[in-house]
Amino acid sequence: MHIRKLALFISVVFIYFTLLPTVSALAAPNLNVKVTTGFNGKAKYGEGLPITLTVENKGDAFSGDLVLDTVESYNLGNALSIPFEIAAGETKTVQVAVSGLGEDYMYQGSNVQLIHFFEGGWEKGKSIDFKGTKNLRTNFYDPTTIFYLTLTNSADRLKALNQIKQPNQLNDEAIHVAQLSNFSLPTDAIAWEMADYIILDEFVLADLADTQQQALIDYVKTGGYILIGASANLTAEVGKLGDYLPLTLEGTTQTIAADNMRAFTANNTLSNDLIVHKSSLNDGATPLFNLDGTILAGKKQIGSGAIIQTTFSLGDDPLAKDPVYSDLMSTILQAVKVQNMPNMYGYNNSKDQLVYELGDTNSLFSSFKVSTPLMIGIVVVYMIIIVPLLYIVLKRKDKREYAWGIIPLTAIIASAAIFGYGARDRIARPQVQQSSFLHVNEDKSLQGYYAESILSNKSGDFTFEAPTTTTMVAKRNYNSFTGQSPNVYENAIMEKHATSSELTFRDVGYWSVSSLFGETQIPEVGNFEVDLRVEASQLTGTIQNNFPFVVKEVSVWSGSKLIPLGDLKPGEKLEVNKKLSSVMLMPISNPYANRNFGMNSGTSIDLVEQRKQSMYSTSLMADQYGNSPVISGFAEDNIVPITLKDKKVEMSALHLLIQPFTAETIFAGEFVLPANMFTVNVSTNEYGKYMEPVMNNSLEWHLDDGEYNVYWKIPNTIPLDKVNWTQLQIANTDRNSQSIEIWNIETGSFEEITESRFTNTENIQHYINDEGELYYKLQKKTVDGNAYTRLPEVRLKGEVTQ
Repeated sequence: MHIRKLALFISVVFIYFTLLPTVSALAAPNLNVKVTTGFNGKAKYGEGLPITLTVENKGDAFSGDLVLDTVESYNLGNALSIPFEIAAGETKTVQVAVSGLGEDYMYQGSNVQLIHFFEGGWEKGKSIDFKGTKNLRTNFYDPTTIFYLTLTNSADRLKALNQIKQPNQLNDEAIHVAQLSNFSLPTDAIAWEMADYIILDEFVLADLADTQQQALIDYVKTGGYILIGASANLTAEVGKLGDYLPLTLEGTTQTIAADNMRAFTANNTLSNDLIVHKSSLNDGATPLFNLDGTILAGKKQIGSGAIIQTTFSLGDDPLAKDPVYSDLMSTILQAVKVQNMPNMYGYNNSKDQLVYELGDTNSLFSSFKVSTPLMIGIVVVYMIIIVPLLYIVLKRKDKREYAWGIIPLTAIIASAAIFGYGARDRIARPQVQQSSFLHVNEDKSLQGYYAESILSNKSGDFTFEAPTTTTMVAKRNYNSFTGQSPNVYENAIMEKHATSSELTFRDVGYWSVSSLFGETQIPEVGNFEVDLRVEASQLTGTIQNNFPFVVKEVSVWSGSKLIPLGDLKPGEKLEVNKKLSSVMLMPISNPYANRNFGMNSGTSIDLVEQRKQSMYSTSLMADQYGNSPVISGFAEDNIVPITLKDKKVEMSALHLLIQPFTAETIFAGEFVLPANMFTVNVSTNEYGKYMEPVMNNSLEWHLDDGEYNVYWKIPNTIPLDKVNWTQLQIANTDRNSQSIEIWNIETGSFEEITESRFTNTENIQHYINDEGELYYKLQKKTVDGNAYTRLPEVRLKGEVTQ
């Protein structure tokens, strides 16, 4: 009987443990995932994009986190965690925005898993298996590609975008977003970042959710451009965007003759007259183009970007079908944004440049130390006082054998005390260093890039928090034995909330350095009030600090020179009277190009100076300053809104403020314009040619063999209508591999230049157009295939006539 009961019990236990895994599997969620990345499966290196995931559940309900390993580049990447619940039998679509995707993980095989489901949450939950797409793949486009994303009711209305040709444009893509199937417009501005322009044509934005409308506004604030065409009911159509329109359209229209539009259509003639709405400028807006008092387009700066509004419809016939319409569209777009150029530092992702140029210096923390006099004092006390005193005491008590234990113990305690005193800052709390360069916008907002590093005072998790207007991405860890893992969720993970984001570094080691990078937009901070003029190489005027904090080392940055002015307290005004080495202020270039910053790390002063120099050098990556000189200075307040959650830190903040300005320039008599005072633009009509400027030098390029168009633009401060040009010189020092032909506007033909040093003193105005541009065609043909090219340099002499 007992044997039968025992056998029955064993059978029940065996059946239970045999069937338990099967029952558990049947009770588990059964998820199938499909993924679409970017817009229509397209993305740009180093730019934000949307990711759409469709999840079908054929099993039990799931509740937990959906985690994406968003690897931006070889250097950058963290996971993105999204709370996710799905019922049994349900299909759910989720769209998220990421600040970029890289392709290095693509070379690790097609089975790399970048999508994870953690039942119960990522902190303590269990990763479950699923079917379908497990990685994030997209069609990457070069950073120089110009993306036009449209919002229109009919893609046929904007066919002209396919014919637009901008300088240096090797590739362009027009994506009609409203016509994409199974796609919702993003609710996060970072998803629109890959768009160079968003074209809005009679599309009802007001029907969208508030978050979708706000995402478009935030896209502009962080440097984007939206082009809006005219319509009869525009104000009602554009919803929240209506508060930022540059123009108010009136109910009446007028007709502009096609011949009168030739100045805006590359001297070509429209097939029909242009119908425009009468309009008036709104507060803060400027006319972009007007003709005899009639506004054709207006612009309103919002943060680092702008909204451009035309007084004519972008998609109505007959203009939409006019073969010359693309010339008009190109003129408008080029007026508000410089075309994308190859990154002169060779990085596909601009934040990679932050890692190398700014991050490397920002992550250096000063070593702890004890002063030499204190160390000598401790040794003296130990040798002269403690040892003799100990000997006397032990001798009196006849306990001299205790010295064998007391002396080593005293040494250990003294060493620990010295260590604790020297490392007290590192032990007490984590240290954080924050470096950034911030562009001062017209609306007194700040926009720029930052690097932030933390030196931990203990092991564990560290969480940074920032508003949604500040992006964060972690620097990836590298293991010398295993390399880098695409599963970045093991090291850093981000959670997005309605108004903020949290980035958690996981399992940080004791006294370990972790870094994050990103872009920030800070509204209504302040500016410099600049009133400067240049006359006879003398810079005079005033600069006032309208920021609510002290700005140190204020300088005028002209060319590669920093003209120091001093420190400015809030509201303080500074008188300027400085002698210049040239007749005018110049566009900025790297003031530390030939200095080995980052090499000396002996003292904390060296480290701070390295950070300052690297900020100046890296700030040029923003390419926001055009042809202007700038006012620069350093702020040491914690401006970038990033905090370490639930921990007190020792903060070292350093921010480079950069504000472009225009100085009134008075010319009199003769003057010389050397090559470095021109703005140089290189383009080609040949597809696929490699073009890249050498770092910090617009006169040196890497160019494939072929034909190139080179434009030399005279500075805007030169009064062209008052200048009599007396000499034109062109130096072509490499005639063996390159030849040039200069364009003569008067004859409408090219003239070959065969001399190494060409000089002309007659009819120089025949080579300079009304915009102050001189143009030559460069033919490059090398023997050894060397891509390095020193452009033939232009030099002008002239005199101002009163």
